[in-house]
Amino acid sequence: MVGALLATAVTLMAVAPRLLGTAPAGISDSSTSSVRTASQEDVFSDARVIEQRAKKSPVWDEQLKHQAESLDKAMKAGDTAKAEMLASELDDMRLQKTRVRIGDVTSSLSDAIDRAATLKDSPASDDKKTMTALSDAWSAKSVDESNLAQAEQDARQLSTSVDAVQQDKDEADQVRKREEERRKAKAEQEAQVNAERQPAQVAPQPTTPQQQDMPWRQTTQQTVPQPHPQVQQNRPTQQSGGTDGVAIG
Repeated sequence: MVGALLATAVTLMAVAPRLLGTAPAGISDSSTSSVRTASQEDVFSDARVIEQRAKKSPVWDEQLKHQAESLDKAMKAGDTAKAEMLASELDDMRLQKTRVRIGDVTSSLSDAIDRAATLKDSPASDDKKTMTALSDAWSAKSVDESNLAQAEQDARQLSTSVDAVQQDKDEADQVRKREEERRKAKAEQEAQVNAERQPAQVAPQPTTPQQQDMPWRQTTQQTVPQPHPQVQQNRPTQQSGGTDGVAIG
């Protein structure tokens, strides 16, 4: 009877720690170890996904690379908490850089498309074909992370094409301006030659206001006869002392 009671007591002592959630020294808890291992694997798995996403991102740079290297060290050391923190920071950095880059590329595309709209009357060329195609394509698109790399490449090509088309247009405008100046100078020269060939016309003499107001004076002056000088006749003179006009001899 006593032996049976002692055996029961020993059994309860061995089982009691498991019922209370603790294990005596030297006895491992397999269920607790499994939960801890699964949690660490999940954290590390998520961290590796974040790291690969950052490496494939078009915004991958030295800053993201340094953060990823720190994450690798934390996972190798088995530091779950630090690895989780570094992975979160890495993902935030990637997203922030992506938003900034999308804004820059969108602005560049928008400016190039606006410039292309002003060059529709430019001379035909391969650069103009490229400019028109890219401008039409991105006018109906939005830039996001999935097409960011292509958008950056097309933005550079569109800007280059616009510059080339603008240069062609400027040169064509200069040629047109010189041609207009040449035609204008030729027309002026021909007009001058024609003016020199025409006979000179005598301009009428202007009349004075006095002549216009008093025409009767002109008539009077023209019709009044001028007096003629009187001719004196030679008459014989009488000699004094004679009679009947006969001289005494």
